[in-house]
Amino acid sequence: MNEKPLLILISHTHWDREWYYTFEKFRYRLVKCIDNLLDILRKKQDFHSFMLDGQVAPLEDYLEVRPEKKEELKKFINEGKILIGPWYVQPDEFLVNEESLVRNLLYGRLKGREFGHIMKIGYLPDTFGHTAQLPQILRGFGIDTFVFHRGIGVEFEELGTPFIWKSPDGSEVIALFLYGGYCNLAQLPPDVKGAEEMIRGLYNRWKKYMRAPVIPGMVGCDHHLPKDYVPDVVKELSKADLPVEVMQGNLEDVANILRQSKEKLKSFKGELLSSHYHWVLYGTWSTRTYLKQLNFDCEILLLYYVEPLWTLAWLFGAEYPESEISTAWKYVLLSHPHDSICGCSVDEVHKEVETRLIKARELCRELLYCTGRGDILYWYLGGRAGYHYKWHALPLITSKIDLTFAGDGLYVVAFNTLPWRRKTLVRMKFKPYQITPLMLSEIARVASKNVAESALQLLKHGKTISVDFRNVILKDPAGNIIPCQVREFEDGSIEVTWIDELPPLGFKSYSVIKGEYKDHEEALKAGEHFIENDYLRVEFDIERGGALRILDKRTGEVYEGLAVLEDGGDIGDEYDYSPPEHDKIIRSDNIKASLELIEQGPVYLCAKVSYTMKIPKSASENRKSRSEEEIDIPVDLYVTLYRGIPRVDLRIVIDNRAEDHRLRIVFPTGVKTKKHYAKTHYMIIERPNESPHYYLHGTSKVPIKTYPTRSWVSINDDKRGLCIVAKGLHEYEIRENKNGAEIIFTLLRCVGWLSRGDLLTRPGHAGPYINTPDAQCLGIRSFELSIIPYSGSLYEAGVHKLALEYIVPGIAHEDISHKGELPPQYSLLEVEGDPILFSTFKRGIDGKSIILRIYNPSPHTTKARITLHKRPHRLLRARLDEEDITELEIKPTVEIPLKPYRIETIKILF
Repeated sequence: MNEKPLLILISHTHWDREWYYTFEKFRYRLVKCIDNLLDILRKKQDFHSFMLDGQVAPLEDYLEVRPEKKEELKKFINEGKILIGPWYVQPDEFLVNEESLVRNLLYGRLKGREFGHIMKIGYLPDTFGHTAQLPQILRGFGIDTFVFHRGIGVEFEELGTPFIWKSPDGSEVIALFLYGGYCNLAQLPPDVKGAEEMIRGLYNRWKKYMRAPVIPGMVGCDHHLPKDYVPDVVKELSKADLPVEVMQGNLEDVANILRQSKEKLKSFKGELLSSHYHWVLYGTWSTRTYLKQLNFDCEILLLYYVEPLWTLAWLFGAEYPESEISTAWKYVLLSHPHDSICGCSVDEVHKEVETRLIKARELCRELLYCTGRGDILYWYLGGRAGYHYKWHALPLITSKIDLTFAGDGLYVVAFNTLPWRRKTLVRMKFKPYQITPLMLSEIARVASKNVAESALQLLKHGKTISVDFRNVILKDPAGNIIPCQVREFEDGSIEVTWIDELPPLGFKSYSVIKGEYKDHEEALKAGEHFIENDYLRVEFDIERGGALRILDKRTGEVYEGLAVLEDGGDIGDEYDYSPPEHDKIIRSDNIKASLELIEQGPVYLCAKVSYTMKIPKSASENRKSRSEEEIDIPVDLYVTLYRGIPRVDLRIVIDNRAEDHRLRIVFPTGVKTKKHYAKTHYMIIERPNESPHYYLHGTSKVPIKTYPTRSWVSINDDKRGLCIVAKGLHEYEIRENKNGAEIIFTLLRCVGWLSRGDLLTRPGHAGPYINTPDAQCLGIRSFELSIIPYSGSLYEAGVHKLALEYIVPGIAHEDISHKGELPPQYSLLEVEGDPILFSTFKRGIDGKSIILRIYNPSPHTTKARITLHKRPHRLLRARLDEEDITELEIKPTVEIPLKPYRIETIKILF
């Protein structure tokens, strides 16, 4: 080892694809940057290398403009002159699904290999905090080194840099904190004297914290071009009397030195969410919540519907639409950089982000079914245009099912895409229509053999089939009657809902018969100010804005004052919340509401609470308070109880007409405790109610009271518990008072600036001072949440599974009677064992295998029991990157031990 530590000059750029300029503006500069880089690499053999921000997507962006440069890029990448990957894009973490982080690395590897060498460094220089399971995710791709800039707290004073960062399961990476940032030598001058002075300053700042004999000198910053004079400066610096030895290199060179010091490093376990050294910018968890909700929808569609259903279809002989699914993922992943999904860019950028996500959503829907008209009708109309049912997973699978158990007529098939048996809600929406003889002849021409034969039989008898679920009941293959409930819409479409127990990762068929279900009144009851199901009674206090009082009939526990809206001022920016100096809080429990029972049937009850909140129109002119002028904000709260399901579903619709405010929904739990639980990446995390995070504002600490969650938050004691699940809302606070803790979710945070320098929370600007009126989120906004009361621990109550079942209901498809090779009820496999959760079921990247990913979200050791109802050819444990680890013995039921917080990937070959 050298007596002097090494200072490795790393030429690089940090490339935000979109931020204070649009993508196209920044791409214009990206093209000039890479043009310039290629020119330098051609001319200067001594220019060591250039790191392209740990991403692959910028190469694709560049090659869309300069396709002729691909071979030259590949040459320099394979020579180690340009470093790319391992990420497809630089992602935010807390606002995206755990599987999105895996797919980001997976797509980064797949796309990166088209160019050559991929950097095996977990480089995330500017991400707004880091999830506790990131070390396990990185190790699942063979990455042992993590380089970052934001999130470390005062523990750094003892840890130094690097340190060992451990996941809760024990996975380890060497974590190099870029003290001072990823631009620490961005201004390196060409003159040697200036360079010497800058390097001495960097060494003096780092020497106290160095735990390995190397300092990364980051020569570059946001959208910086390469500096061609770096080799010349290094040559001259070799003659200087410096406390470090200076050389050119890259992060892989740094990592090699770090590994030699690994045994001496101190360790840290947990999230990296502190702003003690560099701001984490917590307000981005609730900026432009409409983007978060849309992204959440896309991720759920891909992970829990498109991939599982197409994997089943592929197993049944269909061609897997790999490129189409990859395209949908690309739209989603390109929306995951922090300047995109966090909502902290100019309005034009977020219009493009929204468009990308809408593209992903519509492609997912098309992959599942032909939306909006009914798939049987689609065979008739689409057949004439040359379309084919095989392009859509639901009609394709359904065409292979034997739907003859109740004779001719209409059938419906419900799919459960989770790998455990469950009682679940199933919904279909379409416009009723008639299948005429003319349509049957067309169906006979274009449909599968099974369906075509059935259509010909029906045609022979001159039958017309009514595809309409009004005044019908369902009958399963065993003859059980299943009630369904129909809701009609103004456009003539109907929504059909039923509840049944569905087989794991499979489907169940029903015949549709005329009739009425009469035994629902005992299970579902409604009165003047209440609705009630088997488990819960919900009462509405209309004098207090319709605040909910829930009685858990199983335990006798009562939860009061739920779903109250609370509105306060926000003079912050897209990065952070800031209350005005003189705030005014308005609550809905000071308003009289109206109540209407709008849906009542054998499956569910839905009550509508309506009221109008009067809130200040905006911030005051001097931004020290809220305006005197008030404006009406209409609110509709839809409260739904389902037969046999122990939860209360909420949909809140708000016409936001005000600016500069934060709107939240409050759920008092009545539980007195100092800790709570939240769903985060591949785990349920326990956190203190009072957040330890803060901003240093002058000499004082401004506490940050909010936390991020992927989907739900829960609090319990020995007697009672309350879990609140939210679709696409990621910011929450736990507020303690004399009656116990309250769970508070942010619905809207309405601000008008990308960055401001006058916040009471964060000191100074976090970005450019640009007006962003669309971030005020004006107009109609809708939010979906669910309340799950329980007793005992959340694991004993299965709250984690109930929450996922709310987010992932069953999905269904209608069809006519026909023969098929698949039985009316089917399950491919079942995963048993508490508290195991499931994150993916898809075709492997090898095009031959199926990937099943499960995980233990708890601190308890457990065992997964996987029962395969189709015998596999091979069964293997694999890494997250789908590389094989060990072969598993093939048995009808395979048992796999899972350590606390462990992710397990199973590769199945049939």
